[in-house]
Amino acid sequence: MILFWYKKTKRGVGTLEKRIEELFWKVSDVIRGYHSQREMFDVFVALMYLNYISDKYHAEMRNGKINKTQLKIAGALKEELEILDYFESLPYFETFKKVDLEIILSELSNFNKANYISIIEKLLNIDHFEIGEVTTNIHLTKLSQKLLGEIDGSFADLCSGYGSFIIDTFHNKSIDLIDSYEINESNIFIQKALSTILNVESNVMRSNVLMEQIGKKYDYIFSAPPMGLRVQKQIVEQSIQESDSLISNYLRSNSSEWLFINKILGSLKDNGRAVVLVSNGTLFKTVDEPIRKTIIENGLLEGVINLSDGMLGKYTSIPISVLIFNRNQNDFIRSVDATNIFTKNRANKFLTSDNINEIIGMYYSDESIVKIKNLNQNDFVLLKSRYQFVGELEDFITISEIIKDLFRGVQISSRDYEKKIVKKGTEGSVNLLSLGNISEYFIDTNLETINPEGIRYERYILEDGDFIISAKGSKIKTAIFDSSLIPETTVPLGNVMVLRVNKDKYNPYFLKVFFSSGLGQKLLENAQTGSTIVSLNKKNLLELKIPRVSLEQQKKLVIDYLVSRDSYAYVLKEVGKKQQELELFLKDLSWE
Repeated sequence: MILFWYKKTKRGVGTLEKRIEELFWKVSDVIRGYHSQREMFDVFVALMYLNYISDKYHAEMRNGKINKTQLKIAGALKEELEILDYFESLPYFETFKKVDLEIILSELSNFNKANYISIIEKLLNIDHFEIGEVTTNIHLTKLSQKLLGEIDGSFADLCSGYGSFIIDTFHNKSIDLIDSYEINESNIFIQKALSTILNVESNVMRSNVLMEQIGKKYDYIFSAPPMGLRVQKQIVEQSIQESDSLISNYLRSNSSEWLFINKILGSLKDNGRAVVLVSNGTLFKTVDEPIRKTIIENGLLEGVINLSDGMLGKYTSIPISVLIFNRNQNDFIRSVDATNIFTKNRANKFLTSDNINEIIGMYYSDESIVKIKNLNQNDFVLLKSRYQFVGELEDFITISEIIKDLFRGVQISSRDYEKKIVKKGTEGSVNLLSLGNISEYFIDTNLETINPEGIRYERYILEDGDFIISAKGSKIKTAIFDSSLIPETTVPLGNVMVLRVNKDKYNPYFLKVFFSSGLGQKLLENAQTGSTIVSLNKKNLLELKIPRVSLEQQKKLVIDYLVSRDSYAYVLKEVGKKQQELELFLKDLSWE
């Protein structure tokens, strides 16, 4: 739910929920004229805190300022006064008209302390990417709480943000030690304010988790560290020095989330349990394979849950996963593909209680078990989809066994490309095959033609029957080059990959049919790497398993496929003709 960006939704059924909606609507209506989106959350929390402190100690408030003499006489705590000083030092309240400030405080005064948890729960359930701030959404908090289990020992949240996990978990429960580590000063005071209002007894500390020694061991840890952070080399070195973890030797600047995990494992007791939210790139990057291998083979990883993209907010498509750590020695991990389990409200994805229970049920089922032996055979990639089809092909061979060559197309800069375009049929010219020329079943025969002078293209000339596949992009395209349809010299561009199939071993059209099937598409997706720019990994592609089928059987299926494909092409052609006839009819109409 949002403030400046808050929009009225369908009215809640409960009276309190209706009142809270009205509160957000009225307050945001006042605030929007004064502050940016990023400031809205801070302003609202500050106003809540001022109202809470004023009410608690019966202190007079004027123009957003509380009589501190009254507070001290009434016994206000030192930390309560420090939080108040911080909020009063902000320039926000100076911009309010007195009448507007009174409206907001009047609205807040209609709620008592018992109502504040409901207000804060809704306040924290914000799409934080919209305001440029990241903290854990409530539905991810609820899922993580289930995975941590009953917390009956010491707890820490590393990179705690606004403290949403701690506040939601401990507002009605007390344990001996709750430590919160956060680097951002504004987040710290917001967290302290919310914790004070809800009487959550936590130690909120300003800390650079990577560079500073934590010096404690905890029974339970939760963390949602920054994703995709590029860490300077000296910070990596210092972070490693502050740790004696098994994975220290493999850490590097572009493995930032593993740097945080390294700290988490170093702060976890021998029988401890940790839940960490990470981006999916952490789970399959080749450079991080030694880290995953070491953690898994040493029994530190209990399991992984792959979630849908968009779970961090509607303004980011980063797919994320949950890693669950403990020190139990097993010969397997639990792995769940929950990418299709979510509820959607317009552009927002979230997890309901039913969604969370379904994921937890899947996690603790036998179907979630993946043996370490299997992980080893797949570079310790932690994406469940990588293992879902293992065993479906009882008799198989690999791509590497049926090809004579594998190469990416020629690289031509966009500037050179435009300069070299010539008219089709120009002597010495060559065709260029791009990803855009490939549709689901066909290759467009109307290709761009260039003068190849200065380009070493001979290595890339396509041959009849070459299997073409997209090298980049989340949508995988495949095709077979047919020299009878495109007889001119043709070379592929760098956004496609070419497999030159040994036709004595495998029919390239059969390969096309297999990779167009549901199973084939899934296997190709598993061979892709990259989170921002998705690309087909050559090593993974060569290791893909395909059906071992006799050439005679392949030929029969290919004939059926080509007949169906050509019939489809004929229908498309006839539809095109009818469309042209209709357009001509409409064009020639005269109303004179």
